[in-house]
Amino acid sequence: MKEQFNRAQRIALDNPTLENVITAQRLQKQIMEKAHKFATMWQLATLLDYQLINANEPANSLHRKLYQEKSEQKNDLKLKNIAKNWGLILQVKQDCLLCKAFMPIVQSFANKYAFQLLAVSKNNELLNKLNPKHVVPVLYLVASDGKKIYAVARSIISEDKIIDNILAIDRYYHKLETR
Repeated sequence: MKEQFNRAQRIALDNPTLENVITAQRLQKQIMEKAHKFATMWQLATLLDYQLINANEPANSLHRKLYQEKSEQKNDLKLKNIAKNWGLILQVKQDCLLCKAFMPIVQSFANKYAFQLLAVSKNNELLNKLNPKHVVPVLYLVASDGKKIYAVARSIISEDKIIDNILAIDRYYHKLETR
């Protein structure tokens, strides 16, 4: 049925007549109905056979919410521990609109997790090496001894994305909070 739908969709895209679009929509509706039945049977099978349950994976929306809250608490603690030995440098320029928009996001993040934050607009040797084209804003994660530095963001991103990026750096570079 999926192949039939894909073919009908390609035909409708190439020749968008009412008949072709209706055919593609009907096939999509059949697929969605079957997917709903499959999801219902999946849930029933999980209820009937306890061996199908993965305790590490959320099974329903309430479980997912609790799992997400627990994960966020764990991440909050991890970020606060990282902040004990790491700081943030935000490279900006005076006339940069993105920098002005990004600054409060970074400040909020730094305050929330107790990161030391330094905003710099002058280019020194290190920043010239890290960012030779002087594209701003750039957010760096810097070890307190200054020996390690990682780019967290090049341009404006959300606080959630800052969190994701620092945690990814932590996973990749093996536990930043212990260094």
